Amino acid sequence: MIEAAIIIAIVAIAAVMLLRKGADPDAPLVMTVHGNSALAGGWFDGPTLRFYDPTPVQMLAEALPDVRVVDCAQNGLTFSEAMEGGPVKLGQPVLGQMHASCTSLAEIWTDVRPTHALIALGEVEPLFDPDWTAQRLAHQITDAVQQARALGVQPILQGCIHFRAGGPVTPEGRLACSVADDVIQETADRLGVPFIDVRCVSFDPDRDVCPDGLHPTADMHARYSAERANQLREILQ
Repeated sequence: MIEAAIIIAIVAIAAVMLLRKGADPDAPLVMTVHGNSALAGGWFDGPTLRFYDPTPVQMLAEALPDVRVVDCAQNGLTFSEAMEGGPVKLGQPVLGQMHASCTSLAEIWTDVRPTHALIALGEVEPLFDPDWTAQRLAHQITDAVQQARALGVQPILQGCIHFRAGGPVTPEGRLACSVADDVIQETADRLGVPFIDVRCVSFDPDRDVCPDGLHPTADMHARYSAERANQLREILQ
């Protein structure tokens, strides 16, 4: 019995040493960024989809030179679509495709093997899906966090951006988006996940929304990106 206990203890110590050896503190940080147009940087010039240059993800990568940022943002991407993979209903097809599609979060994380994942997918469904519920969003966040952690990825959740009333944003959609922001923060707190608040950035609805009535201006994107980067620096330390 004593010999067996000693063997078990030696195996346990060896396992801990291997785990510590595998957790290389000097390993590079790799962060996938998952979002809709609020990170992809798309906006509509009449019927034409255009993108800011640089995009918000490119701004973020420039502000975080010690992090390898992998851009997984896509116009119109919903949380449900990102979880499941496949068609993106409100997305724009890339060259050579008839329909927009996406790869699921779990597949991306399995392929890329990031250390962190910034998940900012809270806006599209509350704005435009009449069947959206806060409970469904909370379940989606929980599932995404569990999948990330199972793959050794540290998730980071971002809340919703600002929207102005009118144009394509109904009062109901704007209210639902505010509720979504609260749900993301509350669920992040409950699960012990870092939360990025971008609604702390000042917002003037007459100045900070581009002519399509929905997307931020380039200047507003720059201010969001600066605040996002500041909060991420503290988290990634």
